[in-house]
Amino acid sequence: MINSAVRRCPTPAAPHHGDVTSREHLQHFSHPQFGTTAALNSPIDLLLIQVIRTRLDARAEKRVSWLSGLLDPPVRDALTKIHQEPSRPWTTATLAAAISVYRATLSRRFPAATEQTPGDYLTR
Repeated sequence: MINSAVRRCPTPAAPHHGDVTSREHLQHFSHPQFGTTAALNSPIDLLLIQVIRTRLDARAEKRVSWLSGLLDPPVRDALTKIHQEPSRPWTTATLAAAISVYRATLSRRFPAATEQTPGDYLTR
């Protein structure tokens, strides 16, 4: 299915920005070989990262959410810990200790980044 779709893709007459990369990707689709999966996954990963960054930039101006918490390192680390061990009986103090910041720091920065306290985030 992908091979037939790739063969139908029109090829531009004149080279343009990204033409070499596009041709290389078409080659990987048309004739899979060793490394094809990695060659195709890397641009997809980069595209996903770019989409998330764009979304974060847009939200930073409008409103905060758990995604905007990823921009603040202590909040990001706290969110990571929460998601790594969701069944652990977290308190703000134990979460702060787990990420090596003061409880007061986490109590101030977590709601500033997410509009929720760590406790509210845990119970949602």
